[in-house]
Amino acid sequence: MAEMPILPLYVRDLIMDTNDIPPASFGSYVRLLCRMWCEPNADLPMDLGKLARIARVGPKQFKNKIWPDIAGFFTALEGGRITQRRLREEKEKAWQPNAKRKEFGKRGGEAVRPRTGDNPVDL
Repeated sequence: MAEMPILPLYVRDLIMDTNDIPPASFGSYVRLLCRMWCEPNADLPMDLGKLARIARVGPKQFKNKIWPDIAGFFTALEGGRITQRRLREEKEKAWQPNAKRKEFGKRGGEAVRPRTGDNPVDL
């Protein structure tokens, strides 16, 4: 899958939604969102040890202090994975124009049957 380097960030929503959590939890939350954006399905394994490593926080601090602050922002998926609803929706929306451009590019590269009279040989 081609990479998608641009993560749409709705700053007002992010700040207002996370206004009541400590700075360390905010930083961990943003790191998890960024990593999710890089994953094909915009999800991560629901494994606190792995999430702590992604957030660059010790496992004990992540489990006891940070995860309780940010767990409510995530949605559990089948297969022991988590996602963030809006991030996933934004990623799906972002891929739709890419699929359309790909289709238009494919069509543009197809040979077009010459119209009668446009071919100098038909004179």
